Amino acid sequence: VNFKGSQAFMESHGTEVINLQLEECIHMMKDFIKQNPELWNEDIGC
Repeated sequence: VNFKGSQAFMESHGTEVINLQLEECIHMMKDFIKQNPELWNEDIGC
């Protein structure tokens, strides 16, 4: 759902990442992206 690589980047800099893969959060992000594609893509120049 989210951009790939962020977790590996944070871990490579010594940050412990606990990814719970909660279905509720995954659905929330999918809905947000679907309903707000311009907002979701604005910081990556799409």
